Amino acid sequence: MSYTFLAGNSFACANVTGIISQFAMPLSLIKVRQKLKQRSILPPLMQHKRSVQNTTLPHMPTNAVIFPFNKEMHSLIRFEELLRINIIDVYDVKFSGNVGRYPYQVLNMPFKSQNRIKDIQNLDWDSFDTIIIGHCYELSYLLQGRFNWYELISNLQKKHKFIYSFEDISDTIEIENRHRYFTPKITKEDVYHIPYGKLFRHMTPTVCVCGTGPKQGKFSLQLQLRKLFLQDQYKVGQIGTEPTAYLFGMDECFHYGFHHSNSISRHETIEYINHKTNEISQSGVDIIIGGTQSGMITSYEGNLNTYPLGQYEFILGLQPDLVILCVNADDGLNCIKRTINFIEGGVDCHVIGLVIFPLVNFDGTSGYYGKKRELSEDEFSNLCCKFYELFRLPVYRLGEPDDMNKMYLQIINCLSSGGTAINEK
Repeated sequence: MSYTFLAGNSFACANVTGIISQFAMPLSLIKVRQKLKQRSILPPLMQHKRSVQNTTLPHMPTNAVIFPFNKEMHSLIRFEELLRINIIDVYDVKFSGNVGRYPYQVLNMPFKSQNRIKDIQNLDWDSFDTIIIGHCYELSYLLQGRFNWYELISNLQKKHKFIYSFEDISDTIEIENRHRYFTPKITKEDVYHIPYGKLFRHMTPTVCVCGTGPKQGKFSLQLQLRKLFLQDQYKVGQIGTEPTAYLFGMDECFHYGFHHSNSISRHETIEYINHKTNEISQSGVDIIIGGTQSGMITSYEGNLNTYPLGQYEFILGLQPDLVILCVNADDGLNCIKRTINFIEGGVDCHVIGLVIFPLVNFDGTSGYYGKKRELSEDEFSNLCCKFYELFRLPVYRLGEPDDMNKMYLQIINCLSSGGTAINEK
């Protein structure tokens, strides 16, 4: 006898019921499942081994030092009050120009009680149990003969220090020291393969921070949101895409940015993020926060390196309800419009506001990585008027306390009103 399935559970239910009716009754539910399993053509698809080496932090560091003081480390100082660790000292190489300065001076922040940045060659071995190491391969290459990267790693292992590294340096870690080393890394063994492609539909409100390009403060904005929600006693679930995510107590770290070590892509990324988002939702949080890397649309269709597929995979797995879009003051209006349309067309969500990065290039032509100056109040006011007139979305200035509070309240208003307040000024 042959069977023809047209679609859906209605047809499958009738077929399985017919199979069960052939069993000698009465049988318990457990026995019925066992007999169905014996008659199945394929083994259960949910059987899956997971590696916990890279996705689970062995222990939360206590007294830590950070090295070097580069861009990825800045958030650790800006949002030090959110950290689950105690930063003892900040180190850098003497050629950086940072040694001897205070971290708050480098970041142009108000005065904070901090130690001066120290030379890594004068590391105080007795002051810490953990070192947080940022991106160093390029630094080691640029300082050939003047900074011995491998000697530093070797000494850390000899001194039995725990190493939290943004880059995968496992090739320099001896086997007996692997339990004192961690890097945020996802492999194919960590992917939860979903039967028949059926994804979870989590019920927790989810907010995602996206951007039109790199270097816009997207992770800083996610930390700002985390801070505001926690201050009001909300239970916050969060997936961070920067390697520092676990240090801030976030639930998951999916580092897929600069020098990441992930070996998964496309459907596997969607499966992984979807499963992790559902796990966070099931933990009973009030809201989930996520954020992408760099831009959402390609700036040049003629080169594959400009295609931001990772961003699209991430939001497909996260399935946000609301999106905050980070923009630059000198972004083209068509670029912002296309990005909004792409996000809202790609997933069932609403872009509810724009956050302007407050720095702009001096000469207006040097791109994302040129020398910056801060927007004047008049420039920002004019941009707000222009952007609101064109996009009918509230506009906020990144890092401005009043604007950040307004954005936070708008998110709560949108979620509590079912999205009816999205376009309120």
